[in-house]
Amino acid sequence: MKTIRHSGVLLGLIIIALSASGFISEIQKTVTVATNQVTNIKATSASCTITVTGSPVSETGVCCWTKTNPTVNQKKFTLPSGSRNNTPVFMTGLSSDTKYYVRAFVKSGTEIIYGNEVTFTTAAASAKANSNYGQKQEEKPTSTKK
Repeated sequence: MKTIRHSGVLLGLIIIALSASGFISEIQKTVTVATNQVTNIKATSASCTITVTGSPVSETGVCCWTKTNPTVNQKKFTLPSGSRNNTPVFMTGLSSDTKYYVRAFVKSGTEIIYGNEVTFTTAAASAKANSNYGQKQEEKPTSTKK
C-alpha cells in the first residue's frame, strides 16, 4: 500500500513540475493559424484568406492596423461560423493609399492565437474615381483618304 501511495505522490509532483515548466500547456496548443496573401486590393477594401488547423475554434478572422503586430483590439474582421479554410475575409472601411499590417487570428477557449503578419497597401483614391480604371481602352479606327 505504501508503494502505491508514494507512486501517486510522485506522479502528482511530476505533473506539477511539467505544468510549471510549460510542457503540458504546449501539448494542449493544438490550434494554429496562418495568414495567406491579401488579394482584391481596392482603395477602401481588400480580402485575405486564412488557414486554420486544429480545434477547438470559436472565432476566426483577420485583424489589421497601420502599425505592426495588429490585434483584435484594433480593426478586426471575422468569418461566419463554420467557414472553411481559404474562405475570403473581406476587410472594408479602409483608408486609401495606406499601408496595412494584417494577421489572421483564432479564438480557442479564452486564448487568442495570431498567425504570421503580411502587409499590403490600398489603392489610391484617384484610381477608384477614374471610371476607366482597369478597363481596356478601345482603339479608334483611323480614317483613310482615297
